[in-house]
Amino acid sequence: MLRLARALLPLCLLACAAADGLRVAWVDQPPYFYLDGGKIDGIVVAVFDALNQIDPELGIAMGDPLPSVRRAEEELSNGGREISFGVISEARRQRYVLLDPPLVRGRFRVLSRAGESERIDSMAALARASEREPVLVTSGVPVEQLLAATPGLHLDAAPMQAPGQIRKLLAGHGRHLVLHEPIARYAAYHLGVSEQLRFQPLIVAEYAATLAASPRLEPDRAERLAAAWRKLAASPKLQSILTQPRHNGAAIAEIR
Repeated sequence: MLRLARALLPLCLLACAAADGLRVAWVDQPPYFYLDGGKIDGIVVAVFDALNQIDPELGIAMGDPLPSVRRAEEELSNGGREISFGVISEARRQRYVLLDPPLVRGRFRVLSRAGESERIDSMAALARASEREPVLVTSGVPVEQLLAATPGLHLDAAPMQAPGQIRKLLAGHGRHLVLHEPIARYAAYHLGVSEQLRFQPLIVAEYAATLAASPRLEPDRAERLAAAWRKLAASPKLQSILTQPRHNGAAIAEIR
C-alpha cells in the first residue's frame, strides 16, 4: 500500500489541491516551472514532488499557472495560494514566510548579442548605454526597481518572459537585456541561440531564490513544510534534482 501511495504522489501535482493541500502560485518560468507536452515539469515541480514524498500530508498541488510574477505574489500574499518559489527582493521578503536555506542563489546579468562591442562592467556603463537604446527587462521582477532607481538609466520594461525578451534582443530591439542568469541560460539553450549571445561582466544584483509560504498559512502547516524542506535540503536528492539533464540543470548547480 505504501508503495502504491508513493507511486501516485507525482499525479497529485497535476491536479487541483485538495481542501487541506497546499496550492502553488506559479508562472511558466523554465527551468523552474514549465509545460512540456501538457505536463507540468521543472526543477521546483520536482522539489515539490520530493516534499510530498517526505510528508504526504502536505498535499502540494500545482493547479493552473498564473499570468504574471506580480499576480503570483498577490495570490501568495492574500492566501489565494499557499506556497511558491521565486527570486524575492529584500523589499518584499517581509511579506512571506521564507524557507531556509534558499534553493539557489541567482544572479541578474546583462545579456548582449555576441557581436556587441560595448563592454558593460558597471551600472554607470549600463546607464550610458541606455542613452542610445533602453535596457530591456521583464516588468515585475525584483531587479526592475533597482534599475529604475539608477540615475540616468532608461528602461524598456515589458511583461515578457525570457524567450520573448531574447528574441526581441536578437531582432535588434535593444542592445542589452537584464535577466536572471539560470533562466537566461535555459531559454537560450532551448531556443538554440546560446552562441548568438554573451553575458557582460556586470552582475546587476544577486538574490536568494527561495521557497516561500503565504503569511496566511497556519503556523503548524508552515512548520511541517519547513521541516520537510530542511530534510530535503540536507539530502543528496536535492542535488540530483538540480542537475537533471532535462532541465539543463548544470548551470543551476554551478551557481548554487
